[in-house]
Amino acid sequence: PLDRPALVLWGRHDPYLRVSHAERQREAFPRAEVRVLERSGHWPFADDPAAVAEAVTGFLARHAVAQPDRRAVGVA
Repeated sequence: PLDRPALVLWGRHDPYLRVSHAERQREAFPRAEVRVLERSGHWPFADDPAAVAEAVTGFLARHAVAQPDRRAVGVA
């Protein structure tokens, strides 16, 4: 498991991968935010781009923190 933020977007109507696989992502990423998109299938970014954009921008707004340039402070 990797203890870091992760966003999982899953289409409720995916004909290939059941929605139960979405929650299983927490086995690798315990803090994963799992969002099941009700109007999507296998390709959420094509089925519902507005919902994907909203989820991704919200996730980044909560988790994207400016990291110091480690080279500038002498950390390898």
